[in-house]
Amino acid sequence: MTSFSTQAVCGPVIGSLVAKDKGDASNRTKCAGAQLVNNAKTMAQTALVGGGVYGAARAFIKHPNTIVVQTGAKFFDKIINVTKLPKSNKFVDKLLKMPGKAKAFVLIALPALLAVDYIRSKHLYKMGQIDQKYTDQAKIEENTKKNILG
Repeated sequence: MTSFSTQAVCGPVIGSLVAKDKGDASNRTKCAGAQLVNNAKTMAQTALVGGGVYGAARAFIKHPNTIVVQTGAKFFDKIINVTKLPKSNKFVDKLLKMPGKAKAFVLIALPALLAVDYIRSKHLYKMGQIDQKYTDQAKIEENTKKNILG
């Protein structure tokens, strides 16, 4: 069984190499190379965001009484109170009773999740652009050969 990272990096690359609509081997290889570069950039960006969250969480766990954690917990309580969530909700009660370091971690993790989602969306868009570029090049080459030889 292959790992997720292997499938994420190599899946589009292998698909580009065996695709019938990419033309000759040269065009397929260029497409696979571009997909590999795109995948590597995406994995690096995601790892960077994940490493930042891990570092912040580790710091919060080791030092729960820092100003950042205390300020983050107070800010978290303000956000929950400002949103006017129903007070009888069990979920809201759990949120308000969380320790300060957990509240501070939530304030770090939520923007990180948004960043990872943005990176993923950008990756998928770029993947489609690469695929379309090399499909179009293959069609142009095919039409050129038909017109010159035909």
